[in-house]
Amino acid sequence: MIADFLRHEWTRAARRAPAEFTGDTLEKFQTWFVEHGPSVPAPPPDGFWFNSLIWGVTQYRKAPFQAQLYIVPPGCVLTEHQHPNTDTFEIHTGGEMTFCVNGHPVIPPGKLMDQRFGVSRWWGRAVRVRPGVPHHLTVGASGSAFVSLQHFTDGVMRRSVGEDWDGEPVNTEHENQLCPA
Repeated sequence: MIADFLRHEWTRAARRAPAEFTGDTLEKFQTWFVEHGPSVPAPPPDGFWFNSLIWGVTQYRKAPFQAQLYIVPPGCVLTEHQHPNTDTFEIHTGGEMTFCVNGHPVIPPGKLMDQRFGVSRWWGRAVRVRPGVPHHLTVGASGSAFVSLQHFTDGVMRRSVGEDWDGEPVNTEHENQLCPA
């Protein structure tokens, strides 16, 4: 079991290339990030986005792309919303959650973690959410974390995809963080 884990980690390390992304599409960004993250650089000075409910840490930013790790507390429900100007891939990294797109569960509830290695069974499997597509999230009792790979399609860089939000804000703090339409 430990040998399997080490083989997995050594293979991952051997695949890593320079940390700079040079592609031009979200698909290429997703492939690059899965192969080379989470060894990406520390967050930029303005790389932390949070309110009293959700925390986001920017792991990579180069306009118009951004990767953020979101940490969401137990029992949190992000009601149906959409991001009109952001194309994303969402990658589960830990905890329990149900993620629905267009009303259908694409990351279903249940045992998402591989206890042998302590990693998500969903790592590397990305769920695409195109601009304007409704989606929502329900977090289980353990809390959850996911990486959001973002392509800001309108040319406006945001500190978080949470600022490009069409739907009921998570709370009053979030409402104040929204970018004007």
